[in-house]
Amino acid sequence: MHCGIVILASLALTADVRADPLRLDSSLGFSNIQQQAKPRVGTPRGERLVDQTAFTLALAASYDVHRHLAVGAFAELDVGVRRAGELEGFDSDGRATIDPAIGGSYSEIWTGVAVRGQWRNLFVDLGYALFARRWDSGRDDLPAADGGTDGAFSPQRSVRWLAAIGGTIQVRPCLAVVLRLEWRIRYYDERDGQPLMDGIIHGTQEFRPLVGVAWRPRL
Repeated sequence: MHCGIVILASLALTADVRADPLRLDSSLGFSNIQQQAKPRVGTPRGERLVDQTAFTLALAASYDVHRHLAVGAFAELDVGVRRAGELEGFDSDGRATIDPAIGGSYSEIWTGVAVRGQWRNLFVDLGYALFARRWDSGRDDLPAADGGTDGAFSPQRSVRWLAAIGGTIQVRPCLAVVLRLEWRIRYYDERDGQPLMDGIIHGTQEFRPLVGVAWRPRL
């Protein structure tokens, strides 16, 4: 946390060299979460209780309408694999065993509009997804009203928000490295165009770090 504050503070002290109002961003994100259980430290690893890997590709375009304000659009694609199980016990070698794990692969796409507040080389984004869909083979426990589990999830129109904070490191007058921490929240209430069974709402949120580049073309 302290390290992040120091990085953002140093970015703020960097000279502001923006000259062109159009900015194009591209960035990548990655996360991996693993959990395991052992009878004691040093015993062989058994089956993981949780194993989740996710990749994100994010694209954005923004236009400065004021020195400290920009508006634009974004698109994000997530792909990942998630697996989780309940600890059952340990085998004769001390390796963890779990109940049959649930999970599977998923992909999600977001496109929408955003506003950016910016000061020197720091920025804060707030976005809203005009279109959002999630395909998830590991969520057979959340069927549509007709029992179908193959369709895509879609979120409520009122809860599909994105927020981010970050900074840029200038490497050329028109090119910068971007460091970004993003938060997204959405409440899925439909699958394949139908309400979820029993009126369930499936809430999802996450934080993710992203690293990329920003380009300001000469207009």
